Amino acid sequence: HPLTRLSTPYHCNIALRINRILLEYSENPRDLYNTSRSLLTLTSSELVNELFAQLTKQTHRQTTGDLAYWHVIAVVLPFIPPTGRVLSYLTSHLERYSELRTPAGRYAGYCHKVLKRALVGGRRQHHPCRLEVEATCGKPYVHSKAMSIPIHLPGGDYHVTGFDTVSSVAEVIMDLESQLGLRSCRWSGYTLFMDDPVNPSVKVPINHASKLCDVIAKWETNTKPLNNQIPQVIGLSYARFLYLTTPNTIITQMEYKLLALQFHGNAMSGIHGMEVELATCLGAVMAQAREGNCPDFSSMKANNDTQKILSDFLDKICAFKHSKPVQRY
Repeated sequence: HPLTRLSTPYHCNIALRINRILLEYSENPRDLYNTSRSLLTLTSSELVNELFAQLTKQTHRQTTGDLAYWHVIAVVLPFIPPTGRVLSYLTSHLERYSELRTPAGRYAGYCHKVLKRALVGGRRQHHPCRLEVEATCGKPYVHSKAMSIPIHLPGGDYHVTGFDTVSSVAEVIMDLESQLGLRSCRWSGYTLFMDDPVNPSVKVPINHASKLCDVIAKWETNTKPLNNQIPQVIGLSYARFLYLTTPNTIITQMEYKLLALQFHGNAMSGIHGMEVELATCLGAVMAQAREGNCPDFSSMKANNDTQKILSDFLDKICAFKHSKPVQRY
């Protein structure tokens, strides 16, 4: 029988189907991705409360097999949190079990944190991505953020940033800026880009209000109909999107470096026009950033070394992708 009061016989039949899906997954906990997608088709608040009432009942027993039900709670909570009394029961249940020093207790603490963030930051809009499903089946409670992904920076470097199932793109950008020592994106003009699913060489800016896991899930959905040559891992990059008029005194050194590296990459790709004087200045800046300041330019050896460094960098920077050399625009 259903554990909550349902209004129609149709809802009672769906409640039995929910119980059957949970039992099948507990007996063979290998396909959490499709199981969660089947449960996320629930649109009625009555059925959502029935789902979490069944999950709360099943997780009262502390056995090894009950971890399968904790997996389902962790994946489904950001999308369809319960309401009313069931929400109070689930919150008390997670708080009580999070005090236990067992794998189930650690999962309860993780689910409690996910529930609080989902209620404050808003629920998810898309289906779960495979990255978060794999992280949930592992040990998401070990680190402060359950998942991590590399974000590529201008110049070929990258920085690994952590996030969870309800982290927005704005939160990921704020963490990246604090770790790299950059200003807020509203003042610097930098933003987060993703690779286009059809053409990975094209960078598409991401809406800051979106959840990062929703962005990854949509990207995975769009790459499925394409050929196998497209990589199945999303590529994220952090670059300048807007060039704002701000005083140079508040721009950090890291922003200067990233801007020089981005302009160098655009010049190499033929996006920006280039003249000989500008290429020389850019070569000097890149040489200084990579090799450091010359200790004594007055000596002949330092002069020769500097000329050699500038010559090497100028040869690399002037290798534009143009059919003919372009002097001025």
